Amino acid sequence: MCEKPIAETIEDAEEMVAACNESGSILIVNHMRRFDPALSRVADMILKKKIGDIQSVRCLYVNGLMNTGSHIIDMLHWYFGEIKWVLAVPNGQEPTYGKDVLVNAIIEFESGVQATLQSLDSKHYAVFEIEVFGKTGKISITGLGQIIDVIGLRESMQYRTYMELNPEKVERIADEGRSFFSSMAEHLVSVLDGASPKSTGKNALQALKVLLALKKSAEKGTKEFV
Repeated sequence: MCEKPIAETIEDAEEMVAACNESGSILIVNHMRRFDPALSRVADMILKKKIGDIQSVRCLYVNGLMNTGSHIIDMLHWYFGEIKWVLAVPNGQEPTYGKDVLVNAIIEFESGVQATLQSLDSKHYAVFEIEVFGKTGKISITGLGQIIDVIGLRESMQYRTYMELNPEKVERIADEGRSFFSSMAEHLVSVLDGASPKSTGKNALQALKVLLALKKSAEKGTKEFV
């Protein structure tokens, strides 16, 4: 098992993946939210269009792009598929850890769906949120990734020709109190018993490509294709 991100360079990551493939070794990368059953349920809801076709996605993170940001990017790839391009800017704040960076960005997927990525300073408070806006509702992941709500629609209370999100129609999928580490350990045991890994070297390599593209985009002010 490898900590995220899988490596500092794409070349090193590709070498790791190739070495494991050649030796028949199982490479699992600690993008631990992939091991959580509740967040896996979100992936299934998106696939089955629980909130209809996706319109847009909004994400918030702290600490640094390679730190907490790597979890966001991996989840976006997991939920919405391949990322086509990114356009990022530095947010001007210092990251929590070492030489990491904080960036804000627009991300476009091969499907045409776009996501926004915004970073905050964890010295004030921590945040990890993903809001998925569909055509028939919203999925909200808050509470540092613990709280999951599905929010339905109603006719607008002020503008009758519009629909709006309904604060009285909220389905709580998961609450606080779960341990991502426990679900990670349970998954490792299941892989040893023959199950397929949920966070592979291939997944992590793709996330790294996006992370490095975001960093390069913020440095150069250019749209970077992944």
